[in-house]
Amino acid sequence: MQKLGFTIVELLIVIVVIAILAATSIVAYNGTQQRARDTKRVQDMNSIVKVLEVYKTINGNYPVHNYSNGTSLGGWESSSLESLGEFIAPIKPHGFPSGLPVDPINNAVGASPLEARTNGQYTYAYYRYPAGNSGCDSTRGAFYVLGFIRSDTNGNNAYPGSPGFSCSGRNWQTEFSWVTGGYEN
Repeated sequence: MQKLGFTIVELLIVIVVIAILAATSIVAYNGTQQRARDTKRVQDMNSIVKVLEVYKTINGNYPVHNYSNGTSLGGWESSSLESLGEFIAPIKPHGFPSGLPVDPINNAVGASPLEARTNGQYTYAYYRYPAGNSGCDSTRGAFYVLGFIRSDTNGNNAYPGSPGFSCSGRNWQTEFSWVTGGYEN
């Protein structure tokens, strides 16, 4: 009479196949999570841009970068300080009453955009420049620069579809993964 059952080789083969399937699933899941965070970043940027335009229409200019608690990150406003309610605070009543969106990772606490980029950290950043700064056309008035420092899928490189923003004296696309800007005039 023959005994029914599995040999040790058959069991090992099944275990190896299950391990390969599990590893493949984890890698695919991580990639999906990264793409989802990057999609959220782009959606957040587009939402902030729309509210900045509403603010400009109502007030005639873009909000000046200013932290009421005195914290300044090289003059830039950073989503890393939104826990204090400080990230582009003037636009909140025009579209974000409960607070502006922040980077899904948002781990650049206390870092300027340059420090965040250098240290591989994630944050959104905003700055309003005076007319003519960085070689920009002074007849177009003051302007803002808004972007996210790093993406999950492209790191510090330009994120596909980034509108970019540059003037003769500076190209912010080299400083951000995704960046845009707008003039007051």
